[in-house]
Amino acid sequence: MGTEVQWLASLVGAQGPKGDTGAAGAKGDKGDTGSAGSQGEKGDQGDKGDTGDVGPAGEAGAAGEIGPAGPGVPVAGALHYILSKASTSDYDTAWADVNDLVDWDRIASMISTAIANSGGGGTDPGDGGTDPGDGGDNGGDTGDLLVTRWTANGLSSPITPNGALSTAMSIDTNGDGTAPTANGSTLILNRGSYLAGKPLVFSLATTADDTTTQTPSVFRVGIKGILAVDTGSVVDTSEWQIGQFTFSTHWSGSALRVTYGRNGNGELIDSDDGTVDLGNSHFYEAEWTNDASAAGGTMRFYVDGVQLGSDKPTSMKLRLSDNMETDVNASGGNAGGGQDNMSVEYLEISYKA
Repeated sequence: MGTEVQWLASLVGAQGPKGDTGAAGAKGDKGDTGSAGSQGEKGDQGDKGDTGDVGPAGEAGAAGEIGPAGPGVPVAGALHYILSKASTSDYDTAWADVNDLVDWDRIASMISTAIANSGGGGTDPGDGGTDPGDGGDNGGDTGDLLVTRWTANGLSSPITPNGALSTAMSIDTNGDGTAPTANGSTLILNRGSYLAGKPLVFSLATTADDTTTQTPSVFRVGIKGILAVDTGSVVDTSEWQIGQFTFSTHWSGSALRVTYGRNGNGELIDSDDGTVDLGNSHFYEAEWTNDASAAGGTMRFYVDGVQLGSDKPTSMKLRLSDNMETDVNASGGNAGGGQDNMSVEYLEISYKA
């Protein structure tokens, strides 16, 4: 075996020494990165538009004067009506309508009397006229009237007053008269049912002269509601054989009437016929004003503050005692002469000493 190995070894020949490891080839260079394209320029921003100027504010209109208080609605109402028409420039219509509504003569009388009471209305500037205390001739100064109102609240009784007089009004019924009813807060008096209050104390000056003692400068009675188209007592303020002021509807159904007087003597004064609207809700008034320079005074009638017809002269002076009874739909506690279905919202009595 050894000889065979040796024979084979001789065929192969001796193994030469191991050759050196060849050197590693050099790394190729990295290619250059291409240049980035240039960015386009940003467009300029447009200029902001200017803000428009704010228009100047319109001037505020002057405040209207406040109209007179109380039932004298036409003056304040007329001013309001004119202003409402101003926006349409319909001034001609406004003034035409206002002249139909406003009692300019009454306003002029009140202004003249106020001037007289200030000391400039008479021949003697020191006393302002013949008798500044009673409001002057033919129309007293109604600016300081003492006003009392009784407002109905359905069938609630008594009705407490709001104003100068302190006597409450109570619902009453005569005998077999028809009991009153109500429509909400409105009191409906039927023939035989009425309101009564006593005594009404007016505290007027007394004198030894029966023709002038306890005479008011102004006395006014008003009732808001529906008066029937029928004759009958509406409001009666009286003391038997002393003084009387009975406000009623005329038998014609188209006029108002006052029976007034003193010491058992009386006089009937009617409004102009055909001038009153009965059967609908209105504020009806009758007013007596003393004439200090004469034996009597002046009676005026109003519906919703607008005078009915002309002034009515009276031949004597009204007398108001401190023991007067006031009835609505009755006279002296007798409801037989009242109305049927009279609607009453409120009663007002005003006076000036």
